[in-house]
Amino acid sequence: MRLLDGAAYVTILTQWNESRALLAAPVIVGLRNVYNPADMATAGITNSSIGRPA
Repeated sequence: MRLLDGAAYVTILTQWNESRALLAAPVIVGLRNVYNPADMATAGITNSSIGRPA
């Protein structure tokens, strides 16, 4: 997509159920470190926290 050429990040925010089918797996990128990584893993969600040690 030409619109995305050179983009470092793309964020798509939607509540459309049809959009969920586009994801291979649920992913959360947390900017506030609200979610517990162990709880996310148990729920089958990939969690990436900004500012939290790996």
